[in-house]
Amino acid sequence: MFFLKFFILSLMLSVAVGANDPILLQSPSVKCVTKGHTARLQCTMKNATVKDTEVHWYLKQPGNNKKLVLKHDTRNNTQQSSGFTKRFQSSRHTYSNSFILTITNMQPSDSGLYFCEIWRDIRGNGTQLTVTDSNPPVLLQSQSLESVTEGHTARLQCTMRNAAVTHTEVYWVREQAGNSMDWVLTHDVMNIAHRTSGFPERFLFSRDSSSNSFILTITNVQPNDTGVYHCEVCGNISGTGIQLCVTEITHLWKTKLVWFILGALFGISGLILFIGYTCLRKKQSSTSQSGTADDPDTTAGYENVRTPQNSQNFPEDSNATYTTLQPMDQSVYSNLKETDKK
Repeated sequence: MFFLKFFILSLMLSVAVGANDPILLQSPSVKCVTKGHTARLQCTMKNATVKDTEVHWYLKQPGNNKKLVLKHDTRNNTQQSSGFTKRFQSSRHTYSNSFILTITNMQPSDSGLYFCEIWRDIRGNGTQLTVTDSNPPVLLQSQSLESVTEGHTARLQCTMRNAAVTHTEVYWVREQAGNSMDWVLTHDVMNIAHRTSGFPERFLFSRDSSSNSFILTITNVQPNDTGVYHCEVCGNISGTGIQLCVTEITHLWKTKLVWFILGALFGISGLILFIGYTCLRKKQSSTSQSGTADDPDTTAGYENVRTPQNSQNFPEDSNATYTTLQPMDQSVYSNLKETDKK
C-alpha cells in the first residue's frame, strides 16, 4: 500500500513539473536576408530564466542532419562548432527573456532552418533563414488562369528568382470571392508539408530545382477548390496568383446536351431545306427546257434579230451577215446565206 501511494505521488509530481517545463518560442518563423547583411534570430523562453539556462543553436539544411552551430553556457561563454566562424554569435536579452543568435556577413551557404534547444530535448519551432543575392526574391506565376474539369488534376507553378527553392520555405494561400486568404499549406526546407484544416492530402507539394519552381498539385479537383492561389516566401513576398476554375461535370454534360439537341434540330431542318431546294431547282430547270422546245416564236425571234444589209450607211456586201444579241444554230445561218445570194 505504501508503494502504491508513493507511485501515485511521484506520478502527480512529474505531471506538475512537466506542466511547467520551459517553452521556447522563435521569431520570426521566416526571414530573408540579403547576402553580406546581418541576421538576428530570437528565441524567447517561458517558465525559466535565460541567464540560468544553457542554450544550443542548431542548423538543419536539406539533405543533411542537424548541425550544432554553437553553445552558450550560463557563464556567458560561446563555443562555435567546426565549420562555423566568429560570424555566428550568441547573446541573452534578459528583459524579453530571450536567446539571440546573430549572424554577420550572411552567405548563401548560411541558408537553412535554425532552432534553439535546451535540456537536450526542448527546442523551438525554428526560423527559416534564406540568404538572397543583392536583390530580394521575386515570385513569378506566369499562368494567370488554369481551367480544369471536376475530378481531374491541376498543377500550379511558382518560379522564384534571386534565391534557391531548395533553401526556401514556401507558403501556399487561397483567395476566394467574399472570403479572406486561406492558408493552404507550408512546404519547409526539409520537404515536409504542414496543411491546415480543410485541405486534405489531395493538395500535394513539390519543388522543381531545374526551373527553380515551387509546384502545387491538386488531384481530383472539386468545385469548391475554385479560387486564386498565391505562393509566398519570406513572410511578405508573394506571387501575382493563379485563378483556378473548376468546371462541374453536371454543367459540362448539360452544355453538351444542349449543343447536341441544337445540332440535331438544325441538322434535320437543314436536310429538309436542302431536299426542298433541290426539288425546286429541278422543277424550274425542266419547265425552262420544255418552254424553249415547244414555243415556235422563240426560234423566230432568234432568226429575226439581225441588222439590215443594204442600208445606206453600210457598203453593199452580198456575203455579209449582220447579227446581234444571240448566236444562231447552223440551220438559221444557212437560211441567211441563201437569202443573201438571191
